[in-house]
Amino acid sequence: MMVSLPVLISVAFLTLLERKILGLVGLRLGPSKVSFGGFFQPVADAVKLANKSSNVLLNYSFFFYYLSGSSLIWMSLSLWAIFFSTPSPFQVKLSVLFFTVILSLNTLILAFSGWSTLSKYTLIGSIRTICQLVSYEACLYLCIFFFLSFFSIYSFGEMTEVGMHYMIVGFPSLIYFWVPTVLAELNRSPFDFSEGESELVSGFNTDFSGFLFTLIFLSEYSMILFFCFLSCFLFFWNNLFLLFLCFFFIIWIRSVLPRYRFDKLMSVCWKFFIPFLTLLFLLQYVSML
Repeated sequence: MMVSLPVLISVAFLTLLERKILGLVGLRLGPSKVSFGGFFQPVADAVKLANKSSNVLLNYSFFFYYLSGSSLIWMSLSLWAIFFSTPSPFQVKLSVLFFTVILSLNTLILAFSGWSTLSKYTLIGSIRTICQLVSYEACLYLCIFFFLSFFSIYSFGEMTEVGMHYMIVGFPSLIYFWVPTVLAELNRSPFDFSEGESELVSGFNTDFSGFLFTLIFLSEYSMILFFCFLSCFLFFWNNLFLLFLCFFFIIWIRSVLPRYRFDKLMSVCWKFFIPFLTLLFLLQYVSML
């Protein structure tokens, strides 16, 4: 609870920052009516979403419908225990394993969310999302395990103890794999196929509305904030300004790049990213023998 509240408040104002930046890119003002400079626009949006009524579906799985919608926010907030656990940060043992388990469960929940509404739009949207996430999770894990295998550690906290958290110095080439992998994992432009394709309406969350849609929205932006924090931790150092730059970069990518093609995205993953990262991992293992 101590971690969840600051994260959710940060997410609310990060959405305001995103709308402001996208407005400036499009030569518009962005939110400017609620309070001074639209500062309380996220509060107004939260009140509006909370008062929205939920769709009454005629044919759906009640249990999995509400379970999937509420579990996504729980999964995204659970990841923050890696960095902000008590009594002190970075004390979750085997935190890398915990990280991989939560991401894998998140993919499973997306499958339930698409199937539970018994709609072809949400089902096809969830299938596309799962294909994308499973593929790029493999790239994500290879990048992280490539870091950790040097010292045979399984905790992000131990990385700080051995001075291993400035990866941009030792492995500058890996950032070229890390950035597109994170964008694909977060379903952000130019890889926002789960929600950006018009033939799927809004993807896996098409039939979610009201409070459940709010939870899904918060979980997505909480994951963005988490991966910005993780990227700063792995490649640079923990700094609020760099965290802001990471988030700004994700918004900037959304504003300037067109959407990629899904088949090309999967082809890049399986024909280039995974073979190259696997080769690097094997070469590193052989060199350590």
